[in-house]
Amino acid sequence: MPTRSDLHQITSFTRADWSTLLGSVVAIDPALARDRAAAVAARLVLLDGAPALVVDAVRALVPPIAPGAILDLAAGLAGSYRSAGCGDPLVLLDVSSDASLAALLTSVVPSEGLIGLKVTSATSHDPMRHEVPIGTSIGSAMFKVWHAGRTPLLADIGVLGRARRLVLPAVEDEPEVAALRAELTELSVERRQSGKEVIVGGGHDDLAMALAYACWLTLHGRTFGAVVEPFDARRLLKPSKSWLAWI
Repeated sequence: MPTRSDLHQITSFTRADWSTLLGSVVAIDPALARDRAAAVAARLVLLDGAPALVVDAVRALVPPIAPGAILDLAAGLAGSYRSAGCGDPLVLLDVSSDASLAALLTSVVPSEGLIGLKVTSATSHDPMRHEVPIGTSIGSAMFKVWHAGRTPLLADIGVLGRARRLVLPAVEDEPEVAALRAELTELSVERRQSGKEVIVGGGHDDLAMALAYACWLTLHGRTFGAVVEPFDARRLLKPSKSWLAWI
């Protein structure tokens, strides 16, 4: 059984270590009514032929949170990547309780750059996808929504961390990183009466979930049709026993 410390093994690598920029992502946990909203902005890169994640920004908004505040946050993060010559980022949005924010986000990125995640209690990633219609100021559009289990989402952080393919910015540069690390240290694995093992937290988990969404894209982007080639994370980072072996 993994320990709490196993759940946040995050290392560092430098710009000289990675060869190719695959793209960028802004991952959002909106949590409008019940919690803080959180966002993580990161670059997806190739490191020795396998995917890695370079986190550039970690942000949190405290209640009460208006949808417009999340829109402004996403627009600012996306704009920073455009200014840096990285193009339009993909935007991952948790739509478990409400997908209406997606319509606002089409002013930040094209609808084809929006990816919804419906977080479930499943203990494995579900390849189920459905198209969700959204109304925009220029007419109707569609965006993809994938189903993903909360436990394997959080486990994806451990996959990249253990493989030394996840780097966070320094706390001096991004103060919210301290809160993110605190959330990660509160994560632990719990065995239920059914025999299933699930990852649980001790309090807030919004920052950890936003990071988990970005890790999901890094590891499973090709599998789920969210990112173009050239990697297959399932082959390169295949666990020896189960996803728990990587935590």
